[in-house]
Amino acid sequence: MKKRPSKLPIIVLSGASGFIGSCLLKALKEDYYFYALARRSQKAAGISVHQNISWIRVDIVKKPEIDKIFSEIVSKGGADYFIHLAGFYDFKNKPNPEYTRTNVWGTRNILEAAVNLKLKRFIFASSLAIIKFPASNRLINEQSIPDAKYPYALSKQAGEKLVREFSQYFPCTIIRLAAIFSDWCEYLPLYWLLTVWLSSRWDSRLLAGEGASSIPYLHINDLVSFFTCVINRSDSLPVYHVLNASPRTSASQYTLFKAAHQYSYFHPVEPVYIPKWFAALGIVLRNIFGYITGKQPFERLWMIKYVDKQLLVDSIETEKMIRWKPTNRLSITRRLLFLIAKMKSNPFEWHYKNKKRLTAAPTESQYLKIYETMIKLKEEIIREILEQLNSKENSSMFANYQKMDADYRSHCVEYIFKMLETDIRTGERSYIMDYGEHLAEHRYFEKFPVEEVMNAIRLTTKIIVKTLVNQPELKDMKGRINDEIAITLQMVIDEIEDTYLRLSYSKEIKN
Repeated sequence: MKKRPSKLPIIVLSGASGFIGSCLLKALKEDYYFYALARRSQKAAGISVHQNISWIRVDIVKKPEIDKIFSEIVSKGGADYFIHLAGFYDFKNKPNPEYTRTNVWGTRNILEAAVNLKLKRFIFASSLAIIKFPASNRLINEQSIPDAKYPYALSKQAGEKLVREFSQYFPCTIIRLAAIFSDWCEYLPLYWLLTVWLSSRWDSRLLAGEGASSIPYLHINDLVSFFTCVINRSDSLPVYHVLNASPRTSASQYTLFKAAHQYSYFHPVEPVYIPKWFAALGIVLRNIFGYITGKQPFERLWMIKYVDKQLLVDSIETEKMIRWKPTNRLSITRRLLFLIAKMKSNPFEWHYKNKKRLTAAPTESQYLKIYETMIKLKEEIIREILEQLNSKENSSMFANYQKMDADYRSHCVEYIFKMLETDIRTGERSYIMDYGEHLAEHRYFEKFPVEEVMNAIRLTTKIIVKTLVNQPELKDMKGRINDEIAITLQMVIDEIEDTYLRLSYSKEIKN
């Protein structure tokens, strides 16, 4: 068995590139070792390379890939905790195959593969939104039955059911989340409200109904401490239970409207209330206009259903069980001042951070597809590279490579392939650039001509690119393959040439 990668507690984290996942990594990377699972690259997620983060690019729906990754984790000693954040959600509130694909099938794949990890606890991120808004003055608690019927809620309910079934294999905690926000906002409905309220739009003072619509908000820093408390108290927690990651207060639109204007303009502004039917008519007209122009508004007709509804949460049992409480200074009404300050001082980053939550970057699935295809064809590609390096036709071009021990030559080819895999998986070229310098130094002192070393990389590039572009699933991705493979390996060639020149110059000075 391979050695455990760290003396620190080990967490497997799915959805590592998302808002919550990336914040957990940044906050806890010094205290835990992470296997971070994500569809995005590490670079695209804005996560710096760190000794305690092993970034693994994977789609949790691809069961063979998940099984392979988890087998490798098992071979290194398993993991202590699993935090499952990966999930799909959009604001269309319509059936979408992705709800079943990611939230149900993906969760099942994760749970089945996690059985052999020797987990101390599996933590599943659900949502308070899977419960219907209760009747007036009634509170939601940890025992509330998830009974909402819209697509996202149904998929998360199915996920909770799966987690309960697998609690026979390892302890499980379900965490139902409130609306999670940061000092940059990053909660889309709130972002949209603030953008409208603090603008010069004609509708900037309008509130639907009586402005009583309210939900609980929890700052991301409080959520990080929540997860930490669950982990720290894991040994004393039940084998299966539900927790509410929520404050015991909800903020209404009226409260937020008044606070936003007070913080922004330093004088009170009164809203103008409009009836629900009028608000519904406005949304219909905006959506028709959006359909014509191709620019759909954020508002959807289904949102009218929640006008003046209040989601009130009782989290006393959770607070006692894990000894956690939200921080007063991080409450939404107090923190709104920081959100508006960032909105005003850095509007570009404010809008960028929030708008990127609307849709995933379209190229992320392309990177993942290239990576998965490379893994699938690894043996075929390496075999062809070795055959070309050792062929009689190339004996003059690769004279020194052909003198190598066969096993060592094979190891060298497999290693550069592994470096290229890492580059595509993480989106971070520093690994393979360091390899290029290291390779050049070795070959220089082994007295390989620089042209022979560069030709070996060119041959590797040619074979990998040719193999990939001929795959049916990658037929429309030639440009992306060239970016990921050809350009990266050309940079390695340049690094090799620069290193040879540096070493030659250094030798001349010494002589």
